[in-house]
Amino acid sequence: MAKKMTGIVAQFGTKGYGFITGDDNEKYFVHQKNVFNKSRLRSDTRVKFKVENSDKEDTILINAARGGIIDESLWETTQTKENIIDCWENEPNINPKLQRNAYWATPHIAGHSIDAKFMGSFMIYKELCSFTKAPFNNEIESLINPEIRAINESSLHETLNSIYSFFDDHEALKDSSKFEDYRRHYPERYEWKHFHTNFIIPHKLK
Repeated sequence: MAKKMTGIVAQFGTKGYGFITGDDNEKYFVHQKNVFNKSRLRSDTRVKFKVENSDKEDTILINAARGGIIDESLWETTQTKENIIDCWENEPNINPKLQRNAYWATPHIAGHSIDAKFMGSFMIYKELCSFTKAPFNNEIESLINPEIRAINESSLHETLNSIYSFFDDHEALKDSSKFEDYRRHYPERYEWKHFHTNFIIPHKLK
């Protein structure tokens, strides 16, 4: 059952969420969609609110969304079980506190596979052909076609590590000054569709 409380709006960002400091001195997360009458909250305003049962200390927060989806100044003061971070505000000058305390911290490498880099160039090629009325070469799309590699590990954990070791990226980012250099010289990595495993892994839908 929701608990009725009063408190002060500690911070409410332009992204539509923030925190209320309750009269019990605890901080409570609030999102715009849960505000009565959808009115805009203002910092230092006294409000009444209801607290839904939620245990932040059991929350694992993963940020792999570009564009500053999470306000890092709020994140720093929010206790979670673990943080996994791939995307950061102010890249390449990333938040050192969040980086040090993250369970996994990686340098925004979601699109750094050979496949992703090729598809970026391929999209430009298609648009260029369309703009210049040049003939389109259909064979180019199959240039990234390495042999299927068999992964014979008996556990899902070892299978994933054989395809892509997250820990290597985490270790590389322990020196946050190397953020951009590591991205520019990222090790070769193919997407999972190029592997045959003992487990079902995500593949691009046709």
